[in-house]
Amino acid sequence: MGFLSLWQFWAVLAIVLLIGEIASPGFVLGCFALACLPSLALGLIWPSLTGASLDGRLALAVFALSSLAGLWLIRPSVVRHLYGVKERKSDVDGMVGSLGVVVKAIPSGETGGGYVKLRGSQWWAFHVDGRSVPEGTEVEVVQVSGAKVMVRESGRASGGD
Repeated sequence: MGFLSLWQFWAVLAIVLLIGEIASPGFVLGCFALACLPSLALGLIWPSLTGASLDGRLALAVFALSSLAGLWLIRPSVVRHLYGVKERKSDVDGMVGSLGVVVKAIPSGETGGGYVKLRGSQWWAFHVDGRSVPEGTEVEVVQVSGAKVMVRESGRASGGD
């Protein structure tokens, strides 16, 4: 590392990783940035304690162990705090409970389906009880199965979309 001492390398790497964390969600790069700190501290303290420069392999091993500890111990609680839930639902699973508007009437029975506009796109829809639902009715998603949604009337006046 001709132009940088070992501790300077870890400081620069930590800053670069923190900048990367700003652009990426999930606190992965942030864990790696924090893991640079023990190696940085070791690079500063080691020469004054031993009189010899720190071996890069030792600093890398400290970084690797710190990274694993951060990803295992720190990241789960930070992500839980940031997102407020233990388990994040995917977009489709998160649709349950969403409101939509019937754009093509839903016929009674299970053989034909209408269409519902949800979150800007149309979904093939059936009523959970097999009843018909007229166009323009506001409905709530009860279940998502593939490209099909099971709905029921929301009980509120339609707001349109």
